[in-house]
Amino acid sequence: MDEYVLLKNTEKKGWVLSQEALEFIKNGTPEYILYQMIGEVRILNGCLFKGIEKEKIPVDLFKFGFQNGMKKKWFGLSGTVVKKSKDSVEDEDAISLKKIQSH
Repeated sequence: MDEYVLLKNTEKKGWVLSQEALEFIKNGTPEYILYQMIGEVRILNGCLFKGIEKEKIPVDLFKFGFQNGMKKKWFGLSGTVVKKSKDSVEDEDAISLKKIQSH
């Protein structure tokens, strides 16, 4: 008696999140983290990338967080100091990534 194996092609469509996206879901996006830290750390415009490690903010986090936060109008410059422009914000990008992850 011969035996047969029945094969069926199946295709599964979906998104696979990068390690960076998973970190954003876990810890928040750079702009969200920076927004939360601004009240704790004075950041002078003339020293945006100098001495950041000595404060509490890694240079890469500050670089991307500052650019994206400015685009979203979460914070702005007051003279030479970066200040919050909004009383509170939601990390919409992390929320969107979490929705993608759950599907």
